[in-house]
Amino acid sequence: MALVVGLDIGTRSLTGAVFAGTSKGFRLVDFFREDIPSVDGEAANQGEEYEPPPSLAEVIGKALAERNLKTADIVAAVDAKDCIIREIPVSFTRDDQIAKVIPFEAETYLPTLDIEDIVLEHLKVGESGGKSRVILIGVHNKVIESRLETMKRAEVDPVALDLDAAALFNAFSLTPLYDSSKGTLLIDMGATSTKMVLVEDGYLKKVRSFRTAAALLSPDRMLAQPAGVGAGPGAADAGDVFGDYSIEARFQEIENALRRLDPISAQDDPSAGVELDPSMPIAILSDEDFERVQELAASKETVAATESKGSQSVVEDGVGAGAEEEGAAEGGPDRSEAQAGTDNGALNYRDYLDRIGIEMQRTLATSRSSVELICLTGGMSEREEARLYFSEELDVETIQFDFGDSFPSDVGGHRMEEVSQYGAIAVGLAVKELGRDQTQLNFRKGRFRYEHRFSRLKFPLLVASALLFIFLLQTAFWCYHEHQRLTSRAVHFEAGMAKIYETFFDKEVTSGRNPLVAAKAQEGQWTGKGIGNVEKVLPFGKVVRNVANILKDSRTDYDIKSMSFDFTVKATPGRAGKPGVLRPGKSSRVKLTTPHEGAWRVLEKKFESETASPYFSAKATSTPPRGGRAGDYTVDLTLTPKQSALKKLQ
Repeated sequence: MALVVGLDIGTRSLTGAVFAGTSKGFRLVDFFREDIPSVDGEAANQGEEYEPPPSLAEVIGKALAERNLKTADIVAAVDAKDCIIREIPVSFTRDDQIAKVIPFEAETYLPTLDIEDIVLEHLKVGESGGKSRVILIGVHNKVIESRLETMKRAEVDPVALDLDAAALFNAFSLTPLYDSSKGTLLIDMGATSTKMVLVEDGYLKKVRSFRTAAALLSPDRMLAQPAGVGAGPGAADAGDVFGDYSIEARFQEIENALRRLDPISAQDDPSAGVELDPSMPIAILSDEDFERVQELAASKETVAATESKGSQSVVEDGVGAGAEEEGAAEGGPDRSEAQAGTDNGALNYRDYLDRIGIEMQRTLATSRSSVELICLTGGMSEREEARLYFSEELDVETIQFDFGDSFPSDVGGHRMEEVSQYGAIAVGLAVKELGRDQTQLNFRKGRFRYEHRFSRLKFPLLVASALLFIFLLQTAFWCYHEHQRLTSRAVHFEAGMAKIYETFFDKEVTSGRNPLVAAKAQEGQWTGKGIGNVEKVLPFGKVVRNVANILKDSRTDYDIKSMSFDFTVKATPGRAGKPGVLRPGKSSRVKLTTPHEGAWRVLEKKFESETASPYFSAKATSTPPRGGRAGDYTVDLTLTPKQSALKKLQ
């Protein structure tokens, strides 16, 4: 049975779900997770003994080779954070019409991009007033080329490239949690990026992906590199990148924007002399957020005063100044002292959750949907704090993603928990190839389209077929000319035979008839049947061959001097109602010489045998050399047709 592998290639880990079966029934036969090692810059600078870690292609190739999966159908994905996502209106409702106008609409809504340089996909999410709302998804060619090139180095060729957020929806539709009547927000919480998928009425309504860079302080959860924001609606092409993004940095931006717009506060602001930038975005805040901005401003003044008195900040396990200042904002001057004795990892994880909460509000701000359920998955969702945060802070029922008994599995129960926690996207990719695709997205199109094994042989087969056709055409040409040549030869041969028959037979026989047909009719008359005054005859060819065989089998040296045969047979009329009888015509004679004196006796004996001579009996006489001299004996054979041969003619 064919195997299908859903391969989720992340920043830190490689996750695979292996399924066997068809769309009518499938089974999870294996699940694996492999860490993707990162380059240790300090070790690399120590000397030549440093051995770099395996590349991503090597990790993929090894993981698949160890499980004999390189020949399986592999489905991979592009990360939504690397995509350009827009929600646009389209003046059509039919799917075929929407597909035709999408390239032209993309030029309007993505004016800074060359449409030839991106692969476009779309997803219809709503319809009203004869128009449709469509999620437009674009992926730069370089992103797809990079992903396919990596997998090519791993000696695999994915049959499809889906969107990871769409794969998350595919996986969710398999679970018992899926309820088409309930608005559900799926959140895949990764270490470097987070994906959100809004599901309503059984359809995907919104997709958002953004980079998360709130540093986790525990050593095993540390974020190693700066990240950026993107892949929300339009964020990917905007190029917004934040080195160490935190809630404090976000509020600082909002505060600066408000001060520039507020002439009263600007009087006390050192930056009041700065001219107003017309392109500066306007932030609209709720009362709660505005109070938090004010608290943040007050906390900064407190921290500044503390620093002027010589106090030092306590930064542990990679905590940035932003996290410390936020602690001061929430707790005042005493917060720094309390923080020194607490686990700062919880503080940064809270920043991470706050970041997701803000982005979630942005995602739902333009949606009329009411979220009744939040479903969490991904490596960063394993803490109970995550579930409590969304459940308590946002007052929405929050649960962990769980496949339960959605499909048969060869993976143990404890492993199924791991599948639910880390493998949702991998499962969604695999079931896409098994016919459970909710969105029908595939970025392997155009020049990136997947060529099946047979498709790869199309050109060689076409060339072979053309060569075979040319060969068969040439063979047919040769056969036609050979047929023409043989036909012409047969005509000439028949004409020559006709002349021979006309020469051999009387003109009365062949006149007005085909000579060949006339000759065969004459032969039939001469085979002993007799007609008119033509006498019956013994079969000439058989008789002559029989006599020659007897002379040969006698093992006697001889020289034939003369041969005279009479094959005619005369019929005697019957009397008193009795049938007539046949009697031989003239006798046939054979004269020969031999050095053996008793040769004539041997020949007579041979002709007496019915087996050896069915046609003639022989009477032999031998004459010695004249005058008693040494020499050859002369033997005369008188041949008479046997009665058995005559009866056959009768």
